[in-house]
Amino acid sequence: MKRLPALKVLLIEDNLGDVLLLRTALEADHVSTFALTAVETLANGLNQIQEAEFDVVLVDLGLPDSAGLQTFERIHKA
Repeated sequence: MKRLPALKVLLIEDNLGDVLLLRTALEADHVSTFALTAVETLANGLNQIQEAEFDVVLVDLGLPDSAGLQTFERIHKA
Protein backbone atom coordinates (compact mmCIF):
# COMPACT_ATOMS: atom_id res chain seq x y z
CA MET A 1 0.00 0.00 0.00
CA LYS A 2 1.36 3.42 -0.94
CA ARG A 3 2.01 5.77 1.95
CA LEU A 4 0.86 9.37 1.87
CA PRO A 5 3.30 12.23 2.58
CA ALA A 6 4.20 12.53 6.25
CA LEU A 7 1.83 14.57 8.39
CA LYS A 8 3.79 17.01 10.54
CA VAL A 9 2.61 16.73 14.15
CA LEU A 10 3.62 19.04 16.98
CA LEU A 11 3.01 17.52 20.41
CA ILE A 12 3.26 19.83 23.40
CA GLU A 13 3.35 17.44 26.36
CA ASP A 14 5.42 17.39 29.54
CA ASN A 15 4.78 13.72 30.40
CA LEU A 16 7.36 11.48 28.71
CA GLY A 17 5.08 8.45 29.08
CA ASP A 18 2.35 10.18 27.09
CA VAL A 19 4.85 11.24 24.42
CA LEU A 20 6.06 7.65 24.05
CA LEU A 21 2.49 6.33 23.96
CA LEU A 22 1.53 8.70 21.13
CA ARG A 23 4.77 8.00 19.23
CA THR A 24 4.06 4.26 19.43
CA ALA A 25 0.47 4.74 18.24
CA LEU A 26 1.56 6.87 15.28
CA GLU A 27 4.27 4.39 14.29
CA ALA A 28 1.68 1.58 14.31
CA ASP A 29 -0.37 3.29 11.58
CA HIS A 30 0.25 1.37 8.35
CA VAL A 31 -1.41 3.89 6.05
CA SER A 32 -0.05 7.27 7.11
CA THR A 33 3.39 8.48 8.05
CA PHE A 34 3.93 11.03 10.79
CA ALA A 35 6.81 13.36 11.55
CA LEU A 36 6.45 13.98 15.28
CA THR A 37 8.06 16.92 17.05
CA ALA A 38 7.60 16.82 20.82
CA VAL A 39 8.31 19.66 23.26
CA GLU A 40 7.63 19.98 26.99
CA THR A 41 6.41 23.57 27.39
CA LEU A 42 4.02 25.96 25.71
CA ALA A 43 6.86 28.43 25.17
CA ASN A 44 8.84 25.82 23.24
CA GLY A 45 5.72 24.87 21.28
CA LEU A 46 5.08 28.48 20.30
CA ASN A 47 8.71 28.75 19.16
CA GLN A 48 8.29 25.63 17.01
CA ILE A 49 5.15 27.08 15.41
CA GLN A 50 7.13 30.20 14.47
CA GLU A 51 9.95 28.13 12.94
CA ALA A 52 8.05 25.41 11.06
CA GLU A 53 4.68 24.45 9.63
CA PHE A 54 2.61 21.70 11.23
CA ASP A 55 -0.47 19.89 10.01
CA VAL A 56 -1.62 19.04 13.53
CA VAL A 57 -0.89 20.46 16.98
CA LEU A 58 -1.73 18.31 20.00
CA VAL A 59 -1.41 20.08 23.32
CA ASP A 60 -1.67 19.06 26.95
CA LEU A 61 -3.85 21.59 28.75
CA GLY A 62 -1.85 21.20 31.96
CA LEU A 63 1.70 22.31 31.16
CA PRO A 64 4.38 23.70 33.49
CA ASP A 65 4.07 27.17 31.93
CA SER A 66 0.37 27.29 31.01
CA ALA A 67 -2.95 25.62 31.83
CA GLY A 68 -6.51 25.27 30.60
CA LEU A 69 -8.24 27.61 28.20
CA GLN A 70 -5.31 30.05 28.26
CA THR A 71 -3.14 27.34 26.66
CA PHE A 72 -5.66 26.73 23.88
CA GLU A 73 -6.11 30.45 23.22
CA ARG A 74 -2.36 31.04 22.90
CA ILE A 75 -1.92 28.08 20.53
CA HIS A 76 -4.93 29.11 18.46
CA LYS A 77 -3.63 32.66 18.15
CA ALA A 78 -0.21 31.40 17.01
